[in-house]
Formats: sequence, C-alpha cells, structure tokens
Amino acid sequence: MTVTVAVDELLHRCLPPAELAESGTPRVSLLVAGREVPVVLRDLGPDALHVVAARGVRLFLVPEQLLVLRIVLGEGATRVDLAVEVTSSSADETLLRIHAAPLVLRRRMVRDRALEEALDSRESDARRRAAVA
Repeated sequence: MTVTVAVDELLHRCLPPAELAESGTPRVSLLVAGREVPVVLRDLGPDALHVVAARGVRLFLVPEQLLVLRIVLGEGATRVDLAVEVTSSSADETLLRIHAAPLVLRRRMVRDRALEEALDSRESDARRRAAVA
C-alpha cells in the first residue's frame, strides 16, 4: 500500500514516535457496509480527508454516509479507527469530514498464568513418571 505524507501526518497526530518507528507499512481502508475497501489517503486537513480508491477499486459512496477510516499497522498489533462522513464522492475519489478523535486500538499479549502452571505441572509429572520407569 502507498504510504503518503497525509498518512504519516495522521499517524503522528495519534501515536507516539517510538510506536511509529516499529510499526511497519500501514494499510489504509474505508469500512463500508462491514467490508474493508482499500484506499489511499491523499490529503489531510484539520477536520477533513481526501481519499482515492486503490487500484482496481471503485468507491460508490453517497454524501452524509457515515464510515470508518481504518489504518492498520504492521501485523495488526496497532489499529487506528477514525469516524468520518462523506461530504462528496465520485467513483475514484472521496472527501470525508472527521467526526471524532481517532480511536487507537492495540493488541496485547495476555498470559494465562493458571494455564501455564497447569501445563508445567503436567510436564513435570510426565518427567517424574519417565524417570521412575
């Protein structure tokens, strides 16, 4: 996916520099009727965005339609969702108005200590039985 100055600027608005440094290439899409449609973010204003359909994609959007602009970083460990409204649209490009602050979602590793302890105790029981036999 094409990384534009606008994507870089938007990410700098909502993520710390250390997280950006290790994020990898961002994927930008619009969530339309539950489907992610790839787009290229061309321009960014204080409360507006200009997006262009990715190669081979047609956008059929109507004014006042509410959507989510989604930016996924790297393997999906960080995702930025931005509520937007269509202000004008053609088959190739769309102008969007930003409705709210970006929602930053981070996937975290959760460790289940009880499960780890149970697995460790089974392994140690199996080793003891093997040593006795």
